[in-house]
Amino acid sequence: MNQKFCVGLVEKFLGRSLSKEDMELAEKNLDLQWYSSNQTDFSIYGNNETLPWLARHQQRALAYIKNLSKFLEANPQYSKNTIYEEGAGLGFISLYLAQKFPDSKIIASNFAGVQFDFCRFLHSQYPLPNLHFVEEGQRTKADILIAFEVFEHLKNPLEFFYLLEKNIDPNIIVDSSSFSVPSPGHFSEYQFGDKIVTGYPHKTAARLFYKDIKQRFNSAPVKFWNNRPRVWIKKEIEG
Repeated sequence: MNQKFCVGLVEKFLGRSLSKEDMELAEKNLDLQWYSSNQTDFSIYGNNETLPWLARHQQRALAYIKNLSKFLEANPQYSKNTIYEEGAGLGFISLYLAQKFPDSKIIASNFAGVQFDFCRFLHSQYPLPNLHFVEEGQRTKADILIAFEVFEHLKNPLEFFYLLEKNIDPNIIVDSSSFSVPSPGHFSEYQFGDKIVTGYPHKTAARLFYKDIKQRFNSAPVKFWNNRPRVWIKKEIEG
């Protein structure tokens, strides 16, 4: 699975070939909303015009998940019976996991809209019995929670993290949040309880976010590409 594979499936979904101009236009559409500060904004990723950009950047996400797969294979003491991905995007990560771990139940969650439509299309092309796509909000208990580049797209990221922690109750959390990088759909200010963090880069936002996680999870001693994803293991299961 590579960038060519991802783009090819998007072309099949859209029913047309994608040109270099399509890619550039998708990038421009996202650039216009580079600083989103007023509302939670997943919508910029939710139309056909941005699908080419998403497909091209799946290569980075797949690099994350391949490294995670190596970690899980090297640490069989951690259960992976159920893996839940929040914010599954186009679904390629969950597809890769379902192929890599056929004995695991993979649940991929996404918001309704064109991305979720594409996830269902992807599943129709690769109908794996252990892969399940659900609409956002249909959460269930899982051993592992994956949230790649999700929390930085929420104005109150810890509030959302608490919701996931309560509903999914994972033993392992894998994230690749990038608060300190201005990017489409990120915010110019974040809220942590009564505290408002403003300005780029958001190193303070990252510090506050991970400070809370470290109270209940230990960081696994792994070194991945670009220092991401981060693997967090619940303290109580490590003894």
